[in-house]
Amino acid sequence: MSTKFKHEKSVENIFKDNFEEAAREKGYIYTSASLDGQDRLVGADYLFTNHASFSIVEFKYREGDLLSEVKKEKRLQLCKALHENTKIRPLHNKCHFAAWSDNKEEITIEANIYYNEVCNKEFWGDSFSHIESPTINTRQSENDFIDSFLVGKEGASFKVFNEYMQWLLNLGDETNTNGYLELLVSNPFNRRAAGVPFTSVEMMQKWVADNAKKLAQANTRRNGRSGPGGSGGRFG
Repeated sequence: MSTKFKHEKSVENIFKDNFEEAAREKGYIYTSASLDGQDRLVGADYLFTNHASFSIVEFKYREGDLLSEVKKEKRLQLCKALHENTKIRPLHNKCHFAAWSDNKEEITIEANIYYNEVCNKEFWGDSFSHIESPTINTRQSENDFIDSFLVGKEGASFKVFNEYMQWLLNLGDETNTNGYLELLVSNPFNRRAAGVPFTSVEMMQKWVADNAKKLAQANTRRNGRSGPGGSGGRFG
């Protein structure tokens, strides 16, 4: 379907809503957090977790809009660092993704590992010529990605995710934040409250661990399910 305007924020919202709905249907606790202006630091717009697996996702309206990543200085630095760092790349592959919508009448969303989609010669020319074009065999539909994430086949454990995020946030002399990252999530215990703020991924995870039973009960009530809440990513 042809459109006159860019709808990146709508793609984010569709993905987020579908993720939340799938998590509730399958009985998983779910939290997401916009990274707001910090996307320039981490190369992603949103953080997603079912409290067992974690990921960050960069969103674009269309596949062609991914080329706008070349305008962001840290992205080339990220591509080069991932190419050279054989220890960090497997961590990246588990938890850092890009997603965009297709141009069909009924819009669907595709996802791929960020490095596999963005770090190649088609994007960067001679500045990054190690790979000719995007690695399309790791692309998957939004539904397949979400389903795989919820059962632990996509996304990273907190330990792996936190290691990657610390590396990412400290990448580059001019843009590193020494691991500082602000997150604001909805308060599941009081929907009238503005939210719950954190200044690191560790703080959010500690809050999740401290409130695991209450989070499970809150999700159970909203989902209309009965059953005890657990301390992992699933309840019921």
